[in-house]
Amino acid sequence: MNVLVTYPERCVGCRICEQWCSWKHEGQVNPTKSRIRVHRVHSKYLNIPVTCMQCSKSPCIAACREGALRKDSATGAVIVDEEKCIGCRRCVRACPYGA
Repeated sequence: MNVLVTYPERCVGCRICEQWCSWKHEGQVNPTKSRIRVHRVHSKYLNIPVTCMQCSKSPCIAACREGALRKDSATGAVIVDEEKCIGCRRCVRACPYGA
């Protein structure tokens, strides 16, 4: 299984990671469909890449009405069933990290 690792201290805010992620997973350059988000804190000149933190309680799974999210029993990773996902973003709103 592939794992995405980010280094916030190296992030310059170019957001190319969002473009490549959407290209890899969706076949189109559309950062809104990316699995990584770069949050900008303008007052402190910070760029913070945010990805799924694989929470133990996973509020995103409970928030999904379509049953598109599940936890892999072997790895504990949150898995998205692309066929069931309707893109409502309830999981994002439920996520304490906004991932």
